[in-house]
Amino acid sequence: MTELGKKIAVSAASLVVVIVSSATCAEPPSRITATTPTATVVEPEIQVALDNLHPGCREVDAELQSATAHALKLLQRNGIDDETQLTLLLHLRQSTPADFGSLDVSCAQQLGTLVALRMLREGK
Repeated sequence: MTELGKKIAVSAASLVVVIVSSATCAEPPSRITATTPTATVVEPEIQVALDNLHPGCREVDAELQSATAHALKLLQRNGIDDETQLTLLLHLRQSTPADFGSLDVSCAQQLGTLVALRMLREGK
């Protein structure tokens, strides 16, 4: 085999490895199943609420879950204990315009605004 033929064969084999590796990582974080060691099980109601925030939110589900977890901690530190991840996601969707799906919104920022307004309303 010529030197050029060897380089082409190695490049083709590398390409196959890259394609196979990419295919195994293509699943979004919100769809991870319990078969992987680091899997996150998402309750069906929360997944529906996350799905209702797309395609309008620029964040992926994992980022939105992290933002709602942080928002819950902020609220709880200030004595507001009547919210859950689900209610925060529902409030977030209710606070967006009807044409939300055609927008590119930072839902994490929007969530921060909702938390700030709630704390102001509660006098915190």
